[in-house]
Amino acid sequence: MDNKTQKLRVLRIISRMNVGGPSKHVTNLTSDLRKYGIETLLLSGQPSKSEGEMFYLAKDKNIKLKIIPYMERFVSPIKDLISFFIILKEIYIYKPDIVHTHTTKAGILGRFAALICGVKHIYHTYHGHIFYGYFSKYISCFIIAIERLFSRFSTKLIALSPNLTIELKRIIKPVDYKKIVTVPLGLDLKKNLSTPRMLNRWRETMGFSHKDIIIGIVARLVPVKNHQMLINSMSELCKDFSNLHLAVIGNGELENQLKEQVNKLKLDSKIHFYGILKNLNEVYSDLNLIVLCSKNEGTPVVLIEALASGCPVASTNVGGVAEVLENGKLGTFLSSNPNEFTKGLHNIINDIANNNFKESLDYSERKKICNQYSVDKLGKNIYQLYTNNSKLLI
Repeated sequence: MDNKTQKLRVLRIISRMNVGGPSKHVTNLTSDLRKYGIETLLLSGQPSKSEGEMFYLAKDKNIKLKIIPYMERFVSPIKDLISFFIILKEIYIYKPDIVHTHTTKAGILGRFAALICGVKHIYHTYHGHIFYGYFSKYISCFIIAIERLFSRFSTKLIALSPNLTIELKRIIKPVDYKKIVTVPLGLDLKKNLSTPRMLNRWRETMGFSHKDIIIGIVARLVPVKNHQMLINSMSELCKDFSNLHLAVIGNGELENQLKEQVNKLKLDSKIHFYGILKNLNEVYSDLNLIVLCSKNEGTPVVLIEALASGCPVASTNVGGVAEVLENGKLGTFLSSNPNEFTKGLHNIINDIANNNFKESLDYSERKKICNQYSVDKLGKNIYQLYTNNSKLLI
């Protein structure tokens, strides 16, 4: 950079660094912005044990990270108030030019603290939203009201997909619609692209043969991901496909409940819980199909990673799914109706069993996905947003 360039100081805040897309996005962005001379301090809340943590991502990328142990997933007036004052203190000490928040709780506490401290440039990224599918009607209305209020004081509101941008404009109704902009996810997908399909390394380790049909769901074990519907479908599908298995990858609050459901349906030999896995590129390589059955989604990272790995995908058409799948070009839509969902999945598995199903995406399609959701593209887009609005760089 030119010696005349003034270095930007960014305070980035995320509700918690649990296993999932937002943690990957935040660390990738923070790391990439270094090449533009941007200095960043990352604040994160504390994930629960069932969610798993991704603090190691920040450590691997040498990102300056401070953990706020009181900022947790669930609403707690006392802990949230303590977290708010910690953020206030960090803003006072760090004196950032920009405060950029990610996910809901960090967005509320962080933007309020930045406003009180007189920070002129406040950004917030929506990694999806929790306006429905998570809370009661009254709590959802309260969250929407808060978001509408803070939209007035935000420099920019960033959505990860065009569909989410449209939805935010409809729900939040900001005074200035130009405040809401679309900036796609940024993911490091090199391993996904370079790992061959059907490597059989993970299959053999788990005791499966190449003849087994293995579908997988990679998602937090929480209500909005709707694992119950997929497990119920498996009870029907396994009647027609004796070599069918489901790999459930992820942790969450519903783990015991879902295992009880599997036990009652006598599917213990067909549905396998693996918890959180780090070698997902090898898992995607060996799966016949990735399935999502969510009630609500932002931009689902698992679908992007699976497509970059060449793994076929099928998902309910919610949130940003249609944009990732290019309206069905890159994957199959499944109905949210349980019976129709099962029928749609049955058709796909039947095609797999009869070798009438394309086992892998073309390499050109995989590479296109990697380019579309590249870290370099994300960093460049956010850098342009910062510089165009803050006018702090000469």
